[in-house]
Amino acid sequence: RTQIALLITMHKQCPPAFRTEFLLTTSVDGHVKLWKKQEQGIEFVKHYRAHLAPVIVVSASADGQLFASVAEDGSAKVFDVVNFGASMSFF
Repeated sequence: RTQIALLITMHKQCPPAFRTEFLLTTSVDGHVKLWKKQEQGIEFVKHYRAHLAPVIVVSASADGQLFASVAEDGSAKVFDVVNFGASMSFF
């Protein structure tokens, strides 16, 4: 099972806080993948073996430069979208 989180605000009543060309997919095996939107379709960018448990939540920063993931075991990680790296880990 794959979950998809778009890193773009689409709700009319919420002013867009950021715009990014990326989207995230997560899975029950704890993996997170970063994709870049193209004119047609998407391109794979980075694969993170982020957690040992299923990922249940992802969220992006207001400027779109960081994203965080949380797994069922309570672990949380913050990732740097710009440099494609893990910034911080919490357990």
